[in-house]
Amino acid sequence: MGATTRPVAWGTSLGFESVFQQSLGDAMAQGRWQGLMASMGADMAESVRQTLAGVSELARSKRIGVHEARWLQEPLMRLYQTGVSAQKLSRLVDRAGTTAQETVSLDELVADAVSHHQQRSPSHRIVADLTMLDVQAEPEALASAMDSLLVWGINLGRDVNVRLVRERGAARGELWLRVSELNDRAHDDRQLNSVDWYVLWQLARLKGVKVKRKVEADRIRVMVQFARVMSQHSGMAVLEVGPAQEEVPAFDPDVTEVWCVMPRGNLSVTAITALRPHVRNLKALTDLRSLADSTLVPDCVVSTTEFLDTEAFRHWRRCAQEVRGRTIAVVEVTAVANVFDVGGFGSRSMARVSASTVRDKLLSAIVFELSHVSGDGH
Repeated sequence: MGATTRPVAWGTSLGFESVFQQSLGDAMAQGRWQGLMASMGADMAESVRQTLAGVSELARSKRIGVHEARWLQEPLMRLYQTGVSAQKLSRLVDRAGTTAQETVSLDELVADAVSHHQQRSPSHRIVADLTMLDVQAEPEALASAMDSLLVWGINLGRDVNVRLVRERGAARGELWLRVSELNDRAHDDRQLNSVDWYVLWQLARLKGVKVKRKVEADRIRVMVQFARVMSQHSGMAVLEVGPAQEEVPAFDPDVTEVWCVMPRGNLSVTAITALRPHVRNLKALTDLRSLADSTLVPDCVVSTTEFLDTEAFRHWRRCAQEVRGRTIAVVEVTAVANVFDVGGFGSRSMARVSASTVRDKLLSAIVFELSHVSGDGH
């Protein structure tokens, strides 16, 4: 994670990116603490720089007063919020063993958070459309997560829409955040993966909440899914048990089998290096003949257009899916820049990832594609 802006091509709509799959501890052990602290330092330094520049200008023009003090408020508030977020993040280590949960009115909690930020950010348009929904959670942790989500959205754009829905007939609730009227640097890595995003990440992993994010040219959306939903029955709150997909994860680093079918070269080495720490059952193949000759069938195939766009591969996939009785996930590594597309729900679906982002995005594409095809017939 760094402060460098990543160019984004919007000719192809980007799919939802599956997030929070990797342990935050593992990510930090790989060096993200350094990047996180560097980002915090850069944000604080920039806020202080703006403050000092403002003070210098006011001193020079002898115009320090009430209105001038307000001029300094925005950079100072960013500095303050960064410090608060850093404290939240550091305290999460102590929360790992906390298990006390109770019934929480999520709609009331979100409404309170929205009202608070409407008062603190009058220049923003923050709108909420909330359905009554009770969830089983630790109140303090849930409140912290919702606050972090709103702060994250407010820092990306001026139009923030929050919607809480409950799918009819399903034992789950979903909180949707849509941010539009994005600021000029909303797509910067330092903005998208800010301290508040890391706070939400860790809280979600500790509490088993699923989070998905979609970044587009004119808006950014996040979906937070709650499986431990409560319903009212005879005056008593009853915990609804979610569907069976929670019992068997779509991606299990110790069980899931991934095959990289690529010619020998730098791309193959990069893909294997990116996946090796996270996928125990990883196999590298150099051609389609090796794939066809194998008596085993993987959970996911990672390959390139030259292999995937052939009748030989399509024939192998049809036969392999008949053997398995389910869809096999496929991720295409493409030479086209700035592509992260998830597949679909059919037997021919494929996810697509740019070769230039394999190191950062390939694992996420695999995890999300497996979640698509999990339990899906062919």
